[in-house]
Amino acid sequence: MKNVPYTTKTGVRMGIRYNESPKPMPIDDSDMLAIQSWFICDKGWHKKRTIETIVMRISAGVLVLVILGMWITK
Repeated sequence: MKNVPYTTKTGVRMGIRYNESPKPMPIDDSDMLAIQSWFICDKGWHKKRTIETIVMRISAGVLVLVILGMWITK
């Protein structure tokens, strides 16, 4: 990760409000986080995040099926 605040090649300044006092504004916009991560993080990090998301969704699906199966067999 690069230091904050970060200025891209096109002049976009990201993380400008990171050092606000007394506390930074909370980030609640997933689109903003995604766009900033594409500028700051490398491709390997994004690949790992994609794999992590797929594994979590499959695990949640299997868990739901197991619970549903246990509930039906009672």
